Amino acid sequence: MQKLFLRSCTMICLLLLGWYSGALAQTQLQIDIEKQSSAELPSLAVPQLVGENANPALGQQLRGVFQQDMKYTGLFRIAEPATFPEVPQSVEQLQYPPWAALGVIAVITGRLGNAAGDGQVGLQFGLHDVAQQRLRVGNNFNGPSIRHREMAHRFSDVIFRELTGEAGPFDTQVLCVSPGKNKNSKDIVIMDYDGYGARPLVADGGLNLSPNLSPNGTLLAYTSYRSGNPNLYVRNLLTGAEERLTSGTGLAMAGSWSSDGRYLALSHTIDSNSEIFVYDTKK
Repeated sequence: MQKLFLRSCTMICLLLLGWYSGALAQTQLQIDIEKQSSAELPSLAVPQLVGENANPALGQQLRGVFQQDMKYTGLFRIAEPATFPEVPQSVEQLQYPPWAALGVIAVITGRLGNAAGDGQVGLQFGLHDVAQQRLRVGNNFNGPSIRHREMAHRFSDVIFRELTGEAGPFDTQVLCVSPGKNKNSKDIVIMDYDGYGARPLVADGGLNLSPNLSPNGTLLAYTSYRSGNPNLYVRNLLTGAEERLTSGTGLAMAGSWSSDGRYLALSHTIDSNSEIFVYDTKK
């Protein structure tokens, strides 16, 4: 199971240093965090993908993911497609001078492979450095076509690291509480950082709160009022097995997991006093 990481959605403004240190330019590009106009941000281009005509909907969705991910950082703006000097015919090659004249610092290219009969799709993406006139990085992805957004998010992480030197946040998921179907009920759901792909982890019509995921993404601790009292439960997301850790009327809540996911610190109110316990998942 893919590891799920919970990250803050707050973006920290970063400096982009040395982008134009290539063969055609010796100046440094940096972002002034005091500038308010998006027009002053470095520009990225996401042209039509190679093979997109065979599956326009998929191509548009993939390009949309890249555009949205990069815009969400607050560090880049997306160039208008109407101004593009070409439709790339290859992931690996571009006519760099026209793109440089457009003022973009990088071009994201891609290719849609032929979807297999079993619903698989092959995707190829590349990031071109316009100043250095080279393909900076390229990756291939293969998997179920329904997971195309995940593949694009993963390459967005690659792009972000190449441009900023920092790990990208795009291929992450958010664990949260959502209104349930019944009145006053709350479900625990997980979704992509941008709100797509939401799916319930706990949706039993009860009041479920304070989800806390283990570091390896397999154990979910949460507080539920399903029995009438706020007890603490741990659910194995791989097997569906669940264990109630506390009982009684006192409030029980998960604290934090140990780095190896074996131990869970929790609090439980007993006789009006809040006590701290450690739960061992191996016992």
